[in-house]
Order: sequence, then C-alpha cells, then structure tokens
Amino acid sequence: LSLVLQHLGSYEEAEPLLEEALEVNRRLGQVEAQVVNLGNLGTLALETGDFSRSMDFFQQAERLADSAPDEAWAEPQMATSRLNQAVVLEAVGAYRESLEKLEEVSASGALPKDFETSYKTTLGVVFRNLGDPYRALRAFEEALEAFRIRGDLAGQANAWLNVGIARELNLRLLEEAEVAYRSSLAFARQSKERAAETLALYYLGRVDLEQGQVETARGLFRQTLHLAQESGISEGEWAAYEGLGRCSVLEGDLDQAAQLQERAIELLEMQRSRLHRPELRAGYLGDRRSPYAVAVQVYAQLEARTPGSGAAERALELVQRAKSRELLESLGSARSGARPLTATEIVETVGGGRLLELFVAEEQLFAWWVHAGRIELLDLGPSEPIIAAAVEVHRSLASEEDPPEERLRYLSTSLLASLPSEGWKGSKLWLAPDRELHYLPFELLPLPEAVRAAPRRLIEETAIAYLPSASSLAWLEERQPTGSRVYFTGFALPAGRPGPPPQGLSASVLLRSTDLGPLPASQRELETSARQIGGPARLRVGAEATETALREDATAGCRILHLATHAVVREAEGSSAAVLLAPSPVDDGLLSPGEIASMEAKVDLTVLASCRTALGSGDGARALSSLSGSLLAAGSRAVVATLWDVGDEATAAFMEQFYYQLHKGLPPALALRKAKLRLLSEPGWSDPSLWAAYVLIGDPPAILPATGWRRWRTPSLVVLGLLLVFLLWIFRRSFRSQRLSTS
Repeated sequence: LSLVLQHLGSYEEAEPLLEEALEVNRRLGQVEAQVVNLGNLGTLALETGDFSRSMDFFQQAERLADSAPDEAWAEPQMATSRLNQAVVLEAVGAYRESLEKLEEVSASGALPKDFETSYKTTLGVVFRNLGDPYRALRAFEEALEAFRIRGDLAGQANAWLNVGIARELNLRLLEEAEVAYRSSLAFARQSKERAAETLALYYLGRVDLEQGQVETARGLFRQTLHLAQESGISEGEWAAYEGLGRCSVLEGDLDQAAQLQERAIELLEMQRSRLHRPELRAGYLGDRRSPYAVAVQVYAQLEARTPGSGAAERALELVQRAKSRELLESLGSARSGARPLTATEIVETVGGGRLLELFVAEEQLFAWWVHAGRIELLDLGPSEPIIAAAVEVHRSLASEEDPPEERLRYLSTSLLASLPSEGWKGSKLWLAPDRELHYLPFELLPLPEAVRAAPRRLIEETAIAYLPSASSLAWLEERQPTGSRVYFTGFALPAGRPGPPPQGLSASVLLRSTDLGPLPASQRELETSARQIGGPARLRVGAEATETALREDATAGCRILHLATHAVVREAEGSSAAVLLAPSPVDDGLLSPGEIASMEAKVDLTVLASCRTALGSGDGARALSSLSGSLLAAGSRAVVATLWDVGDEATAAFMEQFYYQLHKGLPPALALRKAKLRLLSEPGWSDPSLWAAYVLIGDPPAILPATGWRRWRTPSLVVLGLLLVFLLWIFRRSFRSQRLSTS
C-alpha cells in the first residue's frame, strides 16, 4: 500500500505505512525484509529531497545486510544499498564520491540484474557532470533500451529526462533537448512518476524561456510548483520559484523577480540545512547557483534604478551565501553560528583596508569595492568575454608562452578601470575572485591607461591576498598563530610517486592525460628551503611522504607545511582535485579535499609547490577552490598555490626567493610580492610564466620572527654569556684585591 501511494506521489501518506511495515519486520525478525524496507524509506526520502535521511536509510540497509554474510540475499542487497548511496551523492553534487561508490558496486559483481539499468543511468549522470556528455548519452541510450524491453515506463521517464539535460546543459542542443523532455513528461504521466513529471515540466519551461516564450514558460513553472507542493518534492518547489522569477525579470518586474528569487533561495538553503553530513553539503550549492546569480543581477538593476536603496548591499550578502557557505561552515566548525557576514559586518572587517569581491551573475560580471566604510557596486559588463580572455591568458602562461598583450589590456580595462585610483595604490589589496577568474594572476595586469604614467603592472603597485569570499577574511583573521617550535615540514617525491598509479574510475577521471613524472629538484627544494627558514624541520622524502605522515605532522603542528609533490586540479564540471603522496598499506596516496578538510592541522602557511591544472572554458574553479579551501578548512591560516605547473627547477628557484623574504620576518603577502618583483627585474626570470603562477589565499601576519634577532640570537647569547663571565671574573678579582690590601 505504501509503494502504491509513493507511486502516486502521496509521499506523506506513504511514509508512516512504510515505517509500520518496518516495525513488523523487526518484531518478526525478518532481516531481509528490514533491508528492503529501509531501502524503500531511503528511496521515498530521496524523491522528496531529504538527502540526509535518504543516505541514513541506505547505510542502515547496507550495515544490516553486512551483518548476515551467510545469507544468499546479503551481497545483492549490499550492492543495491551502495548503488542507492551513489544516487544520493550524485544528487547533491558529490560526483567523485558517487563514482567511488559505483566502483564498489561494480567490483562486488553482486548487483541484481533488475538494478543494472539503474546503475547505467546513475553512471551516465555522473559522467555528464564530470564533463563527458557523450559517454553519458551512451549510458542513457543503453538504459532506455533496457527499460523499453522491460516495459518500465518510469525508468524511461527518468532516462529521457537525463538525455534532455545532457543535450541542453552540456551540448546546448535546445530543440533536441525539448524532444527528450516531452518524451520524459509523457512517460512520467503514464507511469504516475511524480518526481520525473515535476522536473520535466521545469526543464520544458527553461527551454521555452530561452526561446522567448515567457507566458508558456510561466504556465509550465506554475504546473511545476503545484505538483511539487502537492507531492512534497522540495527540489521542484525551489526550481519553480526560480523559473517564475526569471519570467518576471524578462517582463521588467524587478521587485517581484527579487521576491521570487529570494523565496527560491530560502527553500534551497532550508533544503541544504537538512544535510547534516559534510560530504552531502560540500557540493550542494555549487550545482544550484542559478537563483543567486539571477537575484544578484536583479538587485544590481534595482541599485542602478535607485542608487543608495540598499540593493548593492543585499546583492553582496547573497554573494557571500552563494560562494563559500560550505567553507565557512568548515572554518567555524568548532564554534556555533558560523555564517556568511552581512554587508555591515564586511565593512567593519575590512576597516581601512581595500577589498574587491567579484561575482559572475547570469550574464554580467559584478564587483563590490569595499573601502573606508563604504560599499560600491560596479557593473563590469558581460561576463563571457572577460572569462574567455582570462582562460586564454591562463592557457598561454601554462604553455610557457607570453600572454597576448591585448588580452591583458582588455582585462585591465574590464576589471580595474572602474575602480577608484586607491584601488591599486597601497600596501595590499584583498581580492575575492569568482569562477575562472580564480585562474587569472591579477598581479600581471597592466594598470589602466588613464592612470599610469609609464607601463607598470599591478604587482609593482600593491601586494594581493586572495580570498574565497569577503566573509572568509573575518574567520581567517581570528585564527591564532601556531607558535610551533617546528618551523618547516616538507614532503617531496623526487623520483615520482612510487608504486602503481591509483586504481579505479574516479582516479582515472582525475588523472587522465596528466604527466606525473619525477620531480628531481624537489628534494633539493626542501633542503634549501629548510636551511633558509632555519629552526627545527621535518623532511619526508620518497616512500616516507605518505598520507599518514602528513596527517600526523599537520596535527602535531608546524609554521610552514611545504608540499613539493604533484597536486592535480581538474576543472571539468563537477570535478575534483587531489594531492598525490606515496601510497602505504593503509592509504592509496591520493589525498582528496574531503580527506584534507577532515584533518586538524596546526599550520600557519601551506605551500602547494606543484599544481597540475586542467582548465576548460566554462568549467568554473570549483576544484582549485576545493583544494585550497580544504587546506584552510583543515586549519591552515593561508595557502600558497600555483595556477599552473611551473616545473620543479623553476619552482625551487622561486621558493628560494620567497623563503628568503619570509626569513626576514615579512608577512606572506609582502614576501610573495617581493619575490615576484625580484624575479621580474632579472632578464632570465622576467617571463611571467615563471613567477606569476604563485598566489596567496588568506592573509596571515608574519609567521617567522624578524631575521636580525633570529639570525644573531644564538651567537648573541654566547657573546653575552662570555661577557658576563668576564665581568664576574673582573669583579671577583677586584674584590679579592681589596681584601688583600686591607688585611
């Protein structure tokens, strides 16, 4: 009865009946039936968007099946439970984790034949989100054929829906996508598959909206909203409000558009608040950015219409919520109430400093200039050409070529010309980029023509400290220095990663077309850096440079953690990143952002000395952000990352300059700037591909004592001690002479 009600979309009526059935199973000791009904409860929670409860039910089912290893049904049920967990992970944007769970299912060989088609569909969804739509479409087509042969109408509805999404979002084939969505809608209505029907209506509305059919789209979004509210499908509800808000934008009703987008965001964040597991929260908002993007663009138009109305401040607050909520939660995990800052709090945090926050909205790029107690919203123009220019500059630098000067001038005009002159005059600028702009070394940009007397780059005017968002500045500034007695901890793989490459689908996706050869200069890099820094040091080289050693050393604490190993960053949509270390009997040596964030590091500065980056147009910068953000979340006060692979010989030379400046007691932002200026002035090193790759994320104060005292501390103490001994000897001799003369 519960399954019939679930099939008809009566989810609230279905759940108590399933719970009653589960209680009967428990009372009668029916273990297999308990596993099945836990799976049914998980599916019910999944369809209503309650992803945390869904994952809980599926994991309970897996554990219960695992407790009966001698039963013939146990392994197939375990495989089914893992497949369902992969579906949940995919639904919240944890694609790599979903792929790993699918690998477990495949390796078991125990998945029941009836679920093989669902496996193919889920695998296709993951591949689509990992930037491989053609492989995804092949999986969907195989699933469609299998569902057709079985007469599974609901399965065909879901498969057609995924075909449409791949055609629309990945391949931009709107007419073909519309055909797929209409097929999905027809099968969903025949089978009473409410979740698929809701989403098919929503995506059909999106297609109509892109074709300018506003009234038709509004009707479809209203149907989506009615069906979602009637059936309790939360994903459909916020999506419907987002679509209705877009309709209001096109009709020029900005106030109503803002209200509708705010309602969509409220529902979306309410949904996310129910995800109590970090692995479920991490990618959730990244895949659901559109309501924030539309709302920010609407508020920018409202600010332009009525300057000083508060719309600029409201837009900035939404940017904080969109860009880095999961990072802020990690940074504030030890305290209650961690949250993005309000506009007033951002102004107070920045104080007399200078901060530039960027955000890519629906079509425009916006900036917020925060300085001297005020917030100024700047419309920098269409985002697409600016992002394309930034990607072109990055690719040139990553290929060891000079970036086109006209591209640099265009970016300077687009990004800097609107700023007041104090924007680049001063000791330091805090900069929070967005999407692919994370890969642009802003220091390389020439100053705008209107204000420069001679050709100068931004690096020659100011130091830059990059931030995930303005809100993160407050949390990072509150972190106390480690004060560790260990000044330097280094990891290096001079002969390359020992042992076979990491196995599995997720590793193959991450590491494809990536050269992970030896880093012969990395050991010398560690030894030279440790000597320059001075003080106690730990060096882990070759087989000793394991995940376990890194966790232990980071937890024990150090001022500088230097990773002269490969760090792979793959920016396909939904992709990930990892630091490669030596494997050991207890780990694979592939350290993911999730594993990094779970550490309790006591580190002032982490240096990622060798990043291998795969950046594609339109991919964003979620992988780079996740890697640097996970180090911040783990406890590091700041991170030096590389935007492209520089080569280990050049890296060693750059680090020598950087650590020389740190050794003098400079803060990392100023030390990095001075190292870059030093190399920029050298004819053999002026090529920007050699020095512009290094960026500082975070902004701690000096992490080492000033050179003068530290360099001469030990000799000074020795001399002082000898002087005291000499004075004492003189005093005693004088005193003895006085006694002899008076006796």
